[in-house]
Amino acid sequence: MRKLLAALLCVIAAASPALAAITSVGTLTATPGVSASSSASVAATTSAQCDAGNICMCWIAFDNITTTDTNSTNLSSVTDSGSNTWTIAREFTNGNGTAATGATAALAFTKATTNIASSGTITANFSGSIVAKAISCWEFAVDSGNSIRVAGTPQDLASDADADPDSMAISGLSSKEYLFVRVLAKEYRGASFTVTASFTEITEGTADGGSGSDSMSAAGEFQILTGTGATSDPTIGGNAGDEANMFIAFEEYTPAAVTCRGSLSMLGVGGC
Repeated sequence: MRKLLAALLCVIAAASPALAAITSVGTLTATPGVSASSSASVAATTSAQCDAGNICMCWIAFDNITTTDTNSTNLSSVTDSGSNTWTIAREFTNGNGTAATGATAALAFTKATTNIASSGTITANFSGSIVAKAISCWEFAVDSGNSIRVAGTPQDLASDADADPDSMAISGLSSKEYLFVRVLAKEYRGASFTVTASFTEITEGTADGGSGSDSMSAAGEFQILTGTGATSDPTIGGNAGDEANMFIAFEEYTPAAVTCRGSLSMLGVGGC
C-alpha cells in the first residue's frame, strides 16, 4: 500500500524590524468636527488626504455618559469614507457623578489600507446621544509595512473646575523612538492652548454650547522622541472647566509575518 506523506509547515515570526521612523505629516482636519446639539456621532471633513500605509490618528472629546472616573467604552467606533478599520487606543472619563457634567477623552487610529481622500469624512460614533463633542485628526508616516502600538503604561487624569491642565509623565521605557500623545477633553470654549516645549499642538476643536459647562474642546499635543520617557505640561488660558486627560506612548513595530510551505495533498488542504 502506497503511502503519500504531505508536510505542512507554518512559520509565524516577526520579521527583522526596520529602523523606526515615525514622522509627522500634518493635520487631516484643519477645521475639526464639532457639534453642540444632541446626536450619537460627530464627523470631520478631511482637509488633506491620509495616504494608504500611513497612520491617521484622532483626538476625540465629548460630554460624559459614564458617571465615574474610569476607562470607559462610550466611543463605540470610528469610521471613515475610505472604509478603513480603526483601533480605539484608549478612553478615559471624568464622570463627576452625573452624565454630561464631566468630560470623556478618547484616542483612535487606523493604519490606512485605502486612502482617506481630501474632503472625505472621519466620524466618531458613540453609545448614546451626546450634546457637546469634537474630533480632530492628524496624519503620521511609518516605515513601509510597519504600524504602531501602545508602549508602557498609559496615564489618565481627571481634574474638576481646573483652569490649567496638570503635568503628566511617562517614564521607564526602553530607549528607542516613541510617539508621545497627550489627549485633553475640557469643558471650555476654546481659550488659547500653549503647547509643552518640543511638542506639536493638534488643531483644536471646540463645540460651543454658549457657556463653558455646555461646551467641549478636543485639544492635545504630541512629540516624537528617542528616549525613555516624556513629560507633557501644556497651559490653557481662559475659564476653568472639568477635564479628562490621557498621556500615551506609541512605538513603531513590524507585524508578524506568516510563511506557509507544503500541503496536505491527500486531504486536499493547502496553505495554513
